Amino acid sequence: MKKIYSLSILLLSITLFKAQVNIVTTCPSASLSNGTTGLRAPNGTANHTSLRACYHVPASELSALTASIASFGFVLTNTLVNAPANGTLTVYLQNTNSSSYTLGTSWSTATVGMTQVFSGVYNIPQGSTATVIDFQFPSNFAYTPGNALYLAYEYVGAQFASGNAVYSAFTNSAVNCGATNTSPILPAVNTLSTTTFRPLFRFGFPNSFTNDAAVIIVNAPGKISQQTGLPHIISANIFNGSNITKNNINVDLTIVGTNAFTAAVNVPSLAAGASTIVLFPSYNPIVLGISQIAVSLANDQNNANNQISYTQSVTCDVIATGPASFAPTSYSAGVGFGAGSGVIYSKFSTATSQTLISAGVGISSGVSNIGRSVYAVVSNSTGVVLATSNTLVISNAELDQFFSFNFTPVNFTGGVLYYVGLAQMPGSPAYYPLGATLAPNASTLYVTQALAGGVLNPLTNNLGYFALEPRFISPCGGVGASEINNEQVASLSLQPNPAKDKVIILVSNSDKNMTLEIRNMLGQLVMVEKTMEEQNEINLSELKRGIYFVTLTKNKTRVTQKLIVE
Repeated sequence: MKKIYSLSILLLSITLFKAQVNIVTTCPSASLSNGTTGLRAPNGTANHTSLRACYHVPASELSALTASIASFGFVLTNTLVNAPANGTLTVYLQNTNSSSYTLGTSWSTATVGMTQVFSGVYNIPQGSTATVIDFQFPSNFAYTPGNALYLAYEYVGAQFASGNAVYSAFTNSAVNCGATNTSPILPAVNTLSTTTFRPLFRFGFPNSFTNDAAVIIVNAPGKISQQTGLPHIISANIFNGSNITKNNINVDLTIVGTNAFTAAVNVPSLAAGASTIVLFPSYNPIVLGISQIAVSLANDQNNANNQISYTQSVTCDVIATGPASFAPTSYSAGVGFGAGSGVIYSKFSTATSQTLISAGVGISSGVSNIGRSVYAVVSNSTGVVLATSNTLVISNAELDQFFSFNFTPVNFTGGVLYYVGLAQMPGSPAYYPLGATLAPNASTLYVTQALAGGVLNPLTNNLGYFALEPRFISPCGGVGASEINNEQVASLSLQPNPAKDKVIILVSNSDKNMTLEIRNMLGQLVMVEKTMEEQNEINLSELKRGIYFVTLTKNKTRVTQKLIVE
């Protein structure tokens, strides 16, 4: 199952999280979440008057735990109950060295030997914001490190809503991980049904750290155009994972590569379980090339969370929100409106006035994208649509590719905020066209809008980085404004991709007016072919491993696709 995210069911990215009382680990990691469920955890409706579930949690997911478990919880999406809903939740745990679920389908048999660790009221969260819920045990459960766990829970509803809650989930369709049942009546049913789905589970263990700080998020643009020039302030979110207040936390910024820079900031005091944002001095990288940004803290009792690294590049004419290292071989993660419509934007600004001519967009790999129509959009900060691009009817050739959408030139005023994004036309079945990659340490940087324009709605959940890259008129040998129109060029296919020593480029409707250019991630021209046939073999032996962009120009129109050289 692909990682597909609907903008009506947004997933909160959660990793190992440190709190003042407990340290909580999510099983499996939220980055592995590949589904949602409203059936295998209390959903708050009358159809779930009773729910029983037994699951096997592998030892590989529990490596962060200590010998005591102090809490248990769930991860919920932003689809929550629409009215107050609650009931009694009872939770059971058992150590096991079993590598799979073997407890069968009888609740009364499966729970023999388990320890009841919690029983109390569960008020199912309301609202429209993805969240987590944890239940503190009255006394800690003795966990045997290295073991797996059997987990069972029973819910009996008392107050019900008409709209159900939805939980983040994980599935391996080849493995039964547990057994569940639900019923609209009481008493609860004893017979369970096996399942390959399970919600993400949260296990907390006592926080014994007296000296633990963490770098949670680093904020910096991933690609900066040399000509647009953007002095910027790199920031970081620092968290105190200790069980006491920490004083004098030194936070270091180190940038190595083509644009070296160092700085340091001191946090005078930070309460246990609290976080703060630190701002480093202004930084203005102007030399073409790639740099590695690292925000770090001094060694403490948990060095695993003391540093976050981030790749940034200065390009000729492209800017991007995500890090320069964002170049997955597959855009298997997709974001979209399902069967609905709308625009997904990322926000951009330039230090000086520039002219936008196109946007590169990664198209996800979902086969449901084929035959669907998308186009790029530019909006100002008040939601007024300034330009739309050519429309792409997605074919199999565009899946997992970086496609260039051309605009009638749009002038960006220096220092002013603009939005560049992908518009999705309605269609059924649901599809999620915008390529994305999960990034637990990313800030929320995106907004949505109706196709007609108007109100910009911020996305409040972390969905990682989206593949959106504006391109401006450039002195670096790129296509100028007079060469851009809204017609679509002939189709372009790269086989194989990724490639090693050579790539076959297939071109429809080839003629002598076509020119092929290959540029690296910095926008530098590394290869040009003036004459193109329908099938062309290109020698890549002189190119280094990395990401390149292949642009086919014909009669003043162009199309671009991403090429990975291994």
